[in-house]
Amino acid sequence: MGESRRKLLLFIVVGELLCMLVALLIVRLHTGAWLAFALAPTSQAIFAGALGALVPLAANWWIWRDRGRRAPRVWTAFAGIIERLRPLLAVPLLAMGAWELVGLSVLAGVAEEMLFRGALQPLVGLVGASVIFGALHALTPGYFLLATLLGLLMGSLYELTGSLLAPVVMHTLYDLGALYLLRRIFATAP
Repeated sequence: MGESRRKLLLFIVVGELLCMLVALLIVRLHTGAWLAFALAPTSQAIFAGALGALVPLAANWWIWRDRGRRAPRVWTAFAGIIERLRPLLAVPLLAMGAWELVGLSVLAGVAEEMLFRGALQPLVGLVGASVIFGALHALTPGYFLLATLLGLLMGSLYELTGSLLAPVVMHTLYDLGALYLLRRIFATAP
């Protein structure tokens, strides 16, 4: 169990560091500066990011608790995502401690938002960056759609607040909540 956990942690950390490097290179080539991200650490950006994470997290929890009684098509897509993730994540995710989950969530939030919102969105627009975000998360067609919608929400927060911190907070909190839910699902289901 420890070996699969270490491999997953290494894979994620290397992947997220590569996202950061690509983001920095794109921004450098486009603006001439290494750090041209509008971070603006305001309480408005933090609040907007936290509020933005609540909607998709609440939807995930509702879908999992409902299990298709009121929305069978949505449950089918959700269950397909879970079954696609199970062989990849169940064992290592259940072996991770809380601080590892927090660390991975923060790293993914910072790295991916630097790339998709900070570097790509100014070049290809909100929809373009969101579709690329969805495509790079597309384990299933349903997950492509979910990730694209989340990208649109995070990109809109970036545009509304003018701060990369808003989508970073949203992404971090969403990932942390989604990882916690996945752990519960993997721990209770076959």
